Amino acid sequence: MLTRMQGCFALATCLSLFGCGTTVDASPAPEGCDGTVEVPDPALAAGLRELLGLDADEPIRGAALAVPESLSLDNLGIENLSGLECATSVEQLFLEGNRIEDISILTRLPRLYNLHLDANRIVSLGALSGHQALMTLTARDNLVSSTSDLNDLPELQNLILSGNPLEALEGLDGLDALFHLSVERTLVAELSSLSKFPDLNNAYFTQTKVTSLATLPGHHSLTALHLERAEVEDARIVASLPFLEVLMLSDNRIASIAGIDPANVPRLNSLGLAGNPLTDTSPLANHPQLMMVQIGDIGPSGADLSWVTGLTNLMWIEASSDSITDLSPLVGVPRVHTLDLSNNLIEDASLLNDIELDRCARVSIAGNPGESSFGDVLDALCARNIVVTGYCLPAACDPCEHGAHCGE
Repeated sequence: MLTRMQGCFALATCLSLFGCGTTVDASPAPEGCDGTVEVPDPALAAGLRELLGLDADEPIRGAALAVPESLSLDNLGIENLSGLECATSVEQLFLEGNRIEDISILTRLPRLYNLHLDANRIVSLGALSGHQALMTLTARDNLVSSTSDLNDLPELQNLILSGNPLEALEGLDGLDALFHLSVERTLVAELSSLSKFPDLNNAYFTQTKVTSLATLPGHHSLTALHLERAEVEDARIVASLPFLEVLMLSDNRIASIAGIDPANVPRLNSLGLAGNPLTDTSPLANHPQLMMVQIGDIGPSGADLSWVTGLTNLMWIEASSDSITDLSPLVGVPRVHTLDLSNNLIEDASLLNDIELDRCARVSIAGNPGESSFGDVLDALCARNIVVTGYCLPAACDPCEHGAHCGE
């Protein structure tokens, strides 16, 4: 779909020659861009003609191609980018879902700051090294096995390399402005390279080969780290991460969380541990700043909810499939707005009426052995304007105040 184009391209020649409200770049056209531009790739040529409002057999003029600031050329079967060097004003370029291997032409687009290359056949991104304007680079699902040749991108803030056969984050020097990094679905096995990015705020290593959090370097900007469905066994955090707030570790191989030292993560407020074979949940009590905890499907240790005592900031508890029978520890939690207790071993749910739940909080309690006798308790919750998943969505909570899923 050619939907992300900006500007009145049917009048491209007018815009180029007479301005029509647009500032004209007086610098000389690049070689080969003066007059008719040769675009040897038929798919690229067809896409450009459509965006520029040209007929199928109409020549592509360099003057017209130099006007657009955004080009959307996704899913066209493009293999050869020759001719795009004449798009000298382009700032945003979308080339997802093509058959591109060689991206060297893109180095000749000095204004380019937003580049999307997902789902192509690219082996190397090194040609982009030294680009002075690039701020966002997404190259998911390509064939990039090394980043050793990708360096010196002083403005780059967002780098998305998920789904590539990467084994390590080599190179990547001179990316001092990097804010967001995603290497999900890769073979990357360590976290030490994060020290290269002083301004990094969030990092996604989901479905990687990372086995230990002990490789995390000290970092004074990182606020969120996602490591779901990786191979983490060692959850020790030995370096200082003073601004880390979100740590997602669901579906790993973690047996102990005692090594998540509260002194090293003093601002940690969201912790995902679902699907790990935890032997002891009591260390959670050492993190009084926690607001959200996911501990569903962690085995027998999940039955003990005593860790919630004293966690006065706790608002979001996901504890499904944990063999829970006793709800009494939850009575002391001051303000809950999401409580998932589905598929446990609860026979008596009466204590739910003693838990301090936010208005329009969401409670999930289905799949417990006493479910058939919960009617009075659930009716009382509904009367308090509490959303009970699969049972009631009070009118006062529709539309839902705490997210689109609270009435499901």
